[in-house]
Amino acid sequence: MYNSGTDTGPFNINSVMMYWPNSYSKNGQPTIKRADNTNFTYNRTGFTTGDINTINAMYP
Repeated sequence: MYNSGTDTGPFNINSVMMYWPNSYSKNGQPTIKRADNTNFTYNRTGFTTGDINTINAMYP
């Protein structure tokens, strides 16, 4: 069985690790959306609490 890693918390759509909404799109349309079908705004201003918790878990 393939183990892809360990979850360190809930999915964080505001993480600095998220791609832009239209990344890898051939037609310029969003390739990822929120569960309610709205677009998200990507974060490139700083780490979220979830990012910091993940960093601290991975690099104690």
